[in-house]
Amino acid sequence: MARLARGTGIRLGRQGPFSAQISLTRRRWRPPWTIHACPCYPECPLRRRRRSQGSDQAGTGSRLVRRPGDGNRRQESLERTLIRPLLTDAHFHADDLALEQPSFAEDYRALGVLGLASVHDGVGLATTRTILDGASPYLISFGLHPQLPVMDEADTLSGLAARGELAAIGECGFDFFGDSPDRIRTPDNEKNQRAVFEFQLELAGQRDLPLVLHFRKANDLLFSYARRMSRLPAVIIHSWPGPANEAMDFLHRCPRAKFSFGTGVLNGNKKSRSSAAALPATAILVETDAPFQPPRASPEPGAPLTRAYSTFTDLPRIISGIAGLRGITPEALSEQVNENFMEVFGNALR
Repeated sequence: MARLARGTGIRLGRQGPFSAQISLTRRRWRPPWTIHACPCYPECPLRRRRRSQGSDQAGTGSRLVRRPGDGNRRQESLERTLIRPLLTDAHFHADDLALEQPSFAEDYRALGVLGLASVHDGVGLATTRTILDGASPYLISFGLHPQLPVMDEADTLSGLAARGELAAIGECGFDFFGDSPDRIRTPDNEKNQRAVFEFQLELAGQRDLPLVLHFRKANDLLFSYARRMSRLPAVIIHSWPGPANEAMDFLHRCPRAKFSFGTGVLNGNKKSRSSAAALPATAILVETDAPFQPPRASPEPGAPLTRAYSTFTDLPRIISGIAGLRGITPEALSEQVNENFMEVFGNALR
């Protein structure tokens, strides 16, 4: 449990891989670095089965977020605590990872990860909190996934955002990958996905929250919303699958965008690798998308998978892979990536 600094009411981080720094003035966050040791994967994060119960379990939860939009910007004027992660993960699914690796929280804690756990319904949220409350600090994003573009959990999402329990909204967006009837890009399917996405885009604007994006076979729609998304605190494009010229074009239109890279850079995705090499370092995040993007042994075509799922121990390899593409050290990239993560989510930490 966190303890309070005497006479301040400020939460101090637990002992272990995190340290807390009390600062009386605003200063650029620079972590002391110690390194240990897509396209989205075709079967993407949303389990397709619909759950009949659980939305009412969403209640209280995320321990690390403030109420956005309440005018309380104490970080800018008073003492504050900053959690210093050794590694950051911009996108993972704790409830799904637990099915593949029940003990993953041990790695999360031992590696000093600060991650953004993505959930899509009340049951997944409750499971995620149960798993991670005993591990390390974490953040929550909640979104209506484009693979299941229905409004069943819209009230849950609105309530969580209103109570300040979210660090971001999403993942959300558009998905026309595959040939199943609900994925083919027809006027009706596009209209349905637009309605669900625009609800979340509007909510993110109302609550001053970052938006986590999922786009497959829909980059034209991504660009069509760039102007509106540029007004948000940040936009995180999860598992960016596009080439460098598209990434740079979108960044020009939406300067607060961050492009998150995962095992695609290890698995030989040429477009993703070109973007990871060319983008400004300040626009890069890393992710595992655990457990949905298992890494391969090398970028060569046909290289075998190292395991059937992705997890937090892949983060050092992802960082090293991107650093190699950029011609810099893993330590230098890691420091910048962590700083980028804190730039987006620092106000969600208390």
